[in-house]
Amino acid sequence: MLEYYIPFKEAIQKGFETVLTANSKTAEKVNLWKDREVSLSENPKYASVLIGIWDSGVDMPVLPEKKQWKNPLEKFDGKDTDGNGYVDDVYGIAFDIKGFKSSEYLEPEAHTMEDKSVFQSYMKGYMDLMANIASEEASSLRKQMSEINPKEVESYLDKITLYSNYSHGTHVAGIAEEGNDMAKILSARFTINHKAIPDPPNEETRQRRAESYGEIIAYFKKHNVKVVNMSWGNSYESVLRSYEVNGIGADDAERKTLAKLHFTKQYDAFKEALISAPEILFVCAAGNANDDVDFTAYYPSSINVPNLITVGAVDIEGKKTSFTAEGKSVDVYANGFEVESYVPGGDRMVSSGTSMAAPNVANLAGKILAVNPQLNPEAVIDIIVKTATTSEEDEKVLLIHPVNAVDLASTR
Repeated sequence: MLEYYIPFKEAIQKGFETVLTANSKTAEKVNLWKDREVSLSENPKYASVLIGIWDSGVDMPVLPEKKQWKNPLEKFDGKDTDGNGYVDDVYGIAFDIKGFKSSEYLEPEAHTMEDKSVFQSYMKGYMDLMANIASEEASSLRKQMSEINPKEVESYLDKITLYSNYSHGTHVAGIAEEGNDMAKILSARFTINHKAIPDPPNEETRQRRAESYGEIIAYFKKHNVKVVNMSWGNSYESVLRSYEVNGIGADDAERKTLAKLHFTKQYDAFKEALISAPEILFVCAAGNANDDVDFTAYYPSSINVPNLITVGAVDIEGKKTSFTAEGKSVDVYANGFEVESYVPGGDRMVSSGTSMAAPNVANLAGKILAVNPQLNPEAVIDIIVKTATTSEEDEKVLLIHPVNAVDLASTR
């Protein structure tokens, strides 16, 4: 589940009226990030950097063509042309919701929606709602939800979640490549449940999904991916809910035992996969639950390995957002408030969340490696952390400083 991006549907329904009528953020903010921005043009003294977007899929054609990674040995013909075990992996690889390999680089069910533009607007309204921002989109969504038949609410929210999941990876990819002409994007898609009541969990699907972690990272390694962004997370609580809503287990004790076993196996498989690729820098989102990532044991954000950096979200002034998760595992903070990027089809819109903060750090890592490709993941993390500045409101919050980080990387 993309828990970090789409909070629980129950909270959405309860929050429509209360949040939009609360005090909204209308004061003009000073943009801390403007003077920290770095742009790299194509230059023979720089190295090309391949950035993997491990997410819900990337609508690659909307990115600038020079930013699109393409498999030169593959084409869209419904065949495994290059014999690598993947069909039509032109832009990267994909797995369906049951953990099977897929040839679709975007979620098929959402890609064929006829009313995507409507749900795009509602998604913006939803994100504004959760960030307590007064906007036309938020008001429109509140009005729409108040008029809908109560029996249709669940189905309608499922559609909003489906579109949100569908657009998520493309939005993340646009942030990761922004201002770096030396960067290319490779996509690794996994399918995210969008239903209020997900399909019942089972051992076969769990095993396939666990195995897919290693397969995805092996693909990254084969194609020399240097940075991987992961704006998503999973937790024991989300696994337990899937058992509860499907009525699996004789009682609460058995459900908790089953969920713990399921989650632990997933967690361990994921950590093992990260450790297998020490040459790749993994960047993950801290989460949007306003909690402690170490206490809740989310993965990947609570995993501590040398090649992983965890990112929290602040706003354009460098102040912590109300939604960001914290904890000792959160290394740095970046802008995750109303960040503009692409959505499938080529439109651009703003979204908020640690999902948007993480690719800002992946973006910085890509620029660091462009100017100094000899750095290993630990060195890149060290540069990002050392050049970060302390937040005026909380000394534990380190704000990335791209200008200083790229300057330091160029002298190493």
